[in-house]
Amino acid sequence: MAMPYQCRNYAIWDTETWDLDTSKLEIVEIACVVLNGETLEPIEGGEFQSYMKPKDWNNFIKKAIEVNKITHDLLKEKGRDRKDVLLAFGTFLNQFKVKGIPFGGAPISCGKNQIAFDTPALDRICREEGLADKNGKNKFFDNKIAIDL
Repeated sequence: MAMPYQCRNYAIWDTETWDLDTSKLEIVEIACVVLNGETLEPIEGGEFQSYMKPKDWNNFIKKAIEVNKITHDLLKEKGRDRKDVLLAFGTFLNQFKVKGIPFGGAPISCGKNQIAFDTPALDRICREEGLADKNGKNKFFDNKIAIDL
């Protein structure tokens, strides 16, 4: 019998930001690929990507824009409102929950620097947008487990 975490899907996700300080940075892009928890193969339709308009258009460091190439003009053209992106991301991930296992079967959060960078930034923005749980955490993943790659 497989353990509950082995049955879950894995959400490999990342953000692009305009700063490195998780207490104030703006997430300007979020992307995700979901892998089947049993086969570790990408799930058909399991890709998400969206540009996110910043709350504060002046909160950026020039070096970040030079590195990720996500400019003000790009965000004005292709960016979506923060809350809309977060709601869409939640809806996207919700379809990959595995029923009948503990913690609601939410996908396991995976990615580089998840624990120290991406997740704290996402949690803060979810709090600011009124989309956090009672502990101030995002509602997209089981917040008891994350995998840093």
